[in-house]
Amino acid sequence: MVKRFFCEIGRPDVPLEAGDRPDVMARVDGERVGIEVTQFHADEKPGGRGGSNLRAQEVEKVRASGGGPYPHLWGNPDPRCGLVTRINEKISTAATYDKTGYDQLWLLICSQVPAIGAIGSTYALDFLDYVTVLNRETHAQLCKSPFSAVHFYLMMSHCIFSWSCSEKWHKVYPKD
Repeated sequence: MVKRFFCEIGRPDVPLEAGDRPDVMARVDGERVGIEVTQFHADEKPGGRGGSNLRAQEVEKVRASGGGPYPHLWGNPDPRCGLVTRINEKISTAATYDKTGYDQLWLLICSQVPAIGAIGSTYALDFLDYVTVLNRETHAQLCKSPFSAVHFYLMMSHCIFSWSCSEKWHKVYPKD
């Protein structure tokens, strides 16, 4: 997912290596960037435990299909609460990281994951107004967080929303 993200933004040659807390290390413009990677689930709610019910249902449909086609689930028509929940959870997690291994920490949230058992449960609509909601609901917390950048990557739509403290949330790709 990280490699696809860098290809999407025109940086296919960024060297990547697997890590743990954060998940991936990248060399970007001479800096070592730690990247925490997570998959978005539209049904996440604050304080929820045990993962995504939508994802579990989708995986079960795949299993029941015996390897054949399976009926897709379609996520919440307004997934913004799930996105805010995912960001807030990752802010809490990142606060515990050892910051000596990287110069910057990014969060990459992947949606529309093109994998069997994930398409419907990770789906987010690319035409919703994420910018207004995310600026209102997450900007202040993100400015105090360890993250220097956050990217919400809608993989199948080739759409990216990005955040930094100075630029807030904005749509990066495709340009309007």
